[in-house]
Amino acid sequence: MRKSLELGHDPKIVRLREKQAIIEAHSLEAMFALWHKSVNSNKESGMQIKRTFELHVFKIIGKIPVKDVTLHQWLDILEKLAMTKPFIASRILSNAKQLLKWGVKRQLLDVNYLADIQAKEDLQVKKVAGSRALTNDEIKLTWKAIDKSRMAPRNKVFVKLCLIYGCRNGELRLARKLDFDFDKRIWTVPVENHKMGRMSKKPITRPITDDTQSYMQELFKMSGESELLFPSKDIYTPITPSSGLSLPYGIMQWLRRHENYEMEHFSLHDLRRTARTNFSTLTQPHIAEIMLGHSLGACGRSTISMIIWKSKPLHIRRGVSVYLYWWVFGNLS
Repeated sequence: MRKSLELGHDPKIVRLREKQAIIEAHSLEAMFALWHKSVNSNKESGMQIKRTFELHVFKIIGKIPVKDVTLHQWLDILEKLAMTKPFIASRILSNAKQLLKWGVKRQLLDVNYLADIQAKEDLQVKKVAGSRALTNDEIKLTWKAIDKSRMAPRNKVFVKLCLIYGCRNGELRLARKLDFDFDKRIWTVPVENHKMGRMSKKPITRPITDDTQSYMQELFKMSGESELLFPSKDIYTPITPSSGLSLPYGIMQWLRRHENYEMEHFSLHDLRRTARTNFSTLTQPHIAEIMLGHSLGACGRSTISMIIWKSKPLHIRRGVSVYLYWWVFGNLS
């Protein structure tokens, strides 16, 4: 101000310019809102991205003008998270880099301080095989959220069947009505619809219990004239791989709002790990692997069915029993 007055500038104009500059100085949280609205509002993961920033970023630097947020402040948040929640740290870094890049292009800030920061090199975040499995309490809460939320009916059944069978979501997503034999009580996953099909050249067959049959019959009605169990709008093509990405987020959001419970992030594939963990407590390891459709190498056992119990090997009959135990003891009823 003093320098401007010494140069002979009108003090009223100087004050107006300073006031306007303050008004236009976007806080990090304000810029995030603009970015999220224009880039992520239609993405299925947008809700979870916003929630992650609310929990871990905005509380610390959200109100600071975005141009004043330093690299040190970003790293302070990210490095602390990387020690306890590496997955979250990696997600925030990825989205923050996109956010700042968006801001630079619109001249809301001058530089993207995070452009050269890498999760692996700078935060020491190493990608490891996923190990997330829901606890018994989380399973109960998840089931409750599915039943009571506003999730579309067919999505509710989709998530439930993923958890009950521990199947890959693609095996269910691509299923056709002809794959389900309610007389023989068998669900057949064709070779082309499961991951190990190329190697085994064999389908996966899973038993249909009384409870799962009722779910499947619901889906038959909801899918109308389509040959598919989960058709897209044109009824001739299955729903896309990304269709289920937002389903866990909806469950977590319902629990947050109605149960005041902040559930750790999980994906649909984590439901498969959850089922596998529980199968292992109910039967022998190789039975659990067969139930999941895993290859057993030389053993060559890739089917579970319940056609005429007495004529089937013990490991086949046990597979059927495990689903029934899982239904009861996993509190899925």
